[in-house]
Amino acid sequence: MADYRSRLFKEADTLKQEIANLRARSMQESNRLAGAQPRTPRDRRQKTERILGRFFMKDPKTGEKDIEVIYVTSSNLDMVAYSTNKRIMRVKFKSGSTYDYFSVPPRVMNIMKRVGSKGRYHYYNIRMTFAYKRII
Repeated sequence: MADYRSRLFKEADTLKQEIANLRARSMQESNRLAGAQPRTPRDRRQKTERILGRFFMKDPKTGEKDIEVIYVTSSNLDMVAYSTNKRIMRVKFKSGSTYDYFSVPPRVMNIMKRVGSKGRYHYYNIRMTFAYKRII
């Protein structure tokens, strides 16, 4: 019985490997026919969301650089601004609505700048974690 099982597992592993090889060959052939270059890890990194623009604004009361504004390439988010003194994060969406999130630590903004999907990070880590107010 054990010999039969081990033979079945070996056959299943062999079939899985053959399927993976066929898929890889099929992908290479379709890329060759289409004239496409094979994808490299660098190509995948370029598909992540990027920061389009970044600048700082001065606080009207103190005159110091306080507010960092970044524009992002995201399917959901348009702009993220963060005030270090007030610890407020303002998020503007592609739909036009704008929300302020209160008591946001600076590390959240630092992570937001580095993360691959800013919309996903907002959805899972900011949206229901911090108190917010809809501005527009």
